[in-house]
Amino acid sequence: MPRPITDNSASNVSDDSAKIAVENNTASAAEPAAVKEKSVSDEGDEGKKTEDSGAASESNKDVVVEGSAAADENSTGLSENGDTKAASAEQESGSKIQVKVSPITAAVAGPPKKEKLVLSKSKVMDYLIKLFSKINSYEFRTELGKFSVMGDKFKILLSSPIRSQMIDKNGAKAQSVISTVYVDRKLKTATGYCEGKDTGLRRECEKNDLLDVPRDLPFYEFNIKLPEDWLWELIETPIDFVETDKYYVNSQKAIRVFFSLNNSKLDVFFDEKTGLPIRIIDIKDGKSSTNDFLDLNANSVKERDVVHRDLNSIPSEEYYYK
Repeated sequence: MPRPITDNSASNVSDDSAKIAVENNTASAAEPAAVKEKSVSDEGDEGKKTEDSGAASESNKDVVVEGSAAADENSTGLSENGDTKAASAEQESGSKIQVKVSPITAAVAGPPKKEKLVLSKSKVMDYLIKLFSKINSYEFRTELGKFSVMGDKFKILLSSPIRSQMIDKNGAKAQSVISTVYVDRKLKTATGYCEGKDTGLRRECEKNDLLDVPRDLPFYEFNIKLPEDWLWELIETPIDFVETDKYYVNSQKAIRVFFSLNNSKLDVFFDEKTGLPIRIIDIKDGKSSTNDFLDLNANSVKERDVVHRDLNSIPSEEYYYK
């Protein structure tokens, strides 16, 4: 709603005729004047006020006319194109009228919409492999624990420590606790440590003299099928159909690819950022089993994260025995 026109200087108009002219030096020739010239000539009529001719409303501008002897000569308004406008006129008595022209706000177009991802059966696997080639490490969770993967090595921070009986160096029975497993695929080794991922476990490790003591574990028991293994295995597998821009798996946007195997079907959801599978549904004989790789996150693992370091070699800022 346009704001009302007010003139605080109306009462200061002298009995003699006075003409008030408002000029706009920055307006173009085609632009209508915001305030037309007015004259007050009726002697004795002290209550008469100047009125705008209506040009301001025709140009969609709100106009406020303020009169004050103390008005600042540098007061300005904003034009439609952002230029500075100032219009002032001096009365015979020395008072000034300041005209402010409010800007017209243009509609601002939003960012362009992202084009819908469309992938054919013949192109989808190449697209996923290209995404995977851009990452150097990743993390995810399963029921077994949290995995940190880089190259041929990965670490498993077990959800539940492995506890068992063992024979210590003195030949006595002792409690064995393993909280973390380091797997090296190149060397085909799996080594367990009691690292103490929390305060209570650390005390248990210290109590049994198990901190940083390696334990050899069965490699094939902990060398699980990683997301990247699934990706490479499915490259040549026949595809029934592909769906994009449609599914989320645990808040991660996914590309759905349905594969046909000899005796079963695989319904696989690939992370749209890394190209790695985050959910695999194996359908066979009317039954299904689901394998989830939760909270998959790329490029967050460093080399030091996939090898064991004893407590004394870890700087305090990296201290993870919490």
